[in-house]
Amino acid sequence: MLHAWHFVAWLFVGRGTLLGADTTITAKQITRVYEMVRSHHLVDTRSIELLRKTEANHMLSHDPCSARPPLGKGTIMKTKKFLTIVALAICMTLGLVACGRASDANPSSGAEGSSQADASADGEAATEDFYISEITDEIFARIKGKSFKDDCTLPREDLRYLHVLHKDIDGNVHEGEMIVNKHIAQDVLDILRELYENDYPIERMKLVDEYDADDELSMEDNNSSSFNFRFISHTTRISKHGLGLAVDINTLYNPYTKVVDGERIIEPITGEPYLDRDASFDYKIEPGDLCYNLFIEHGFEWGGNWTDRKDYQHFEMPDEKIAEWYPENVE
Repeated sequence: MLHAWHFVAWLFVGRGTLLGADTTITAKQITRVYEMVRSHHLVDTRSIELLRKTEANHMLSHDPCSARPPLGKGTIMKTKKFLTIVALAICMTLGLVACGRASDANPSSGAEGSSQADASADGEAATEDFYISEITDEIFARIKGKSFKDDCTLPREDLRYLHVLHKDIDGNVHEGEMIVNKHIAQDVLDILRELYENDYPIERMKLVDEYDADDELSMEDNNSSSFNFRFISHTTRISKHGLGLAVDINTLYNPYTKVVDGERIIEPITGEPYLDRDASFDYKIEPGDLCYNLFIEHGFEWGGNWTDRKDYQHFEMPDEKIAEWYPENVE
């Protein structure tokens, strides 16, 4: 890599045309500048010697009294103005070195970094913020014994971890995590990215394991999630959430409800005020809004359209897809 200090050497060589010769400075002062540079390790010894020789040669070639010793003790070199420019050159070089080190430390900066900054300014997310990964050992340690229960019969290899960004109702940006089935991972990632880029509010998106896989606690916190292994009651079939093939969004404001033996069940129980779907409130999902449209376009069904019960938070893959991917899980 070229030394930025060669620019300083150029100033030495060119000073005869750039500077006047009416003021003076001692060699001791300029040597102090050299030592300052050396002490900060910003230039190697060879470069320092090059500068010394360049100055010495300059003095001999411009002074008819060539017997003057180059940079000897007590030698007087011309121009106070020259020292000012050398100092400016040092400051410029410090900036160049800092930029060079930053570029070396982050080779992806530059044009790509500018593109990402421009994208963020336009409300678009960088690719590195939205990604899919397999369930690594580190992630598995977070879910084992919680959403991935001891009796879980779904292979770990069938699950995928999603990392996304989402915005709350005030436009604040948050990192989000979700675990879903591998068959819908790309669809869900695309949906969540489009929701983010269009400022659709999602308040919270943590792994349900942050709530010890307790659905009620997660829903009361308005948390959006997917995978949580369980069997359908009184069967050996895995529920769609147990397969990671259902997604719940803004759960507090879009509760589940069903009447059983004349008694209304509401989940979460704190979601009762939001059963009135004609009312206007934040985070409500309704037909025709962006969240609804995107999930439907990607082949999901919405629980809010069911007649025997309502699950306004819930989007799931239809039974035909379950039969295709997990035929052993169909009656």
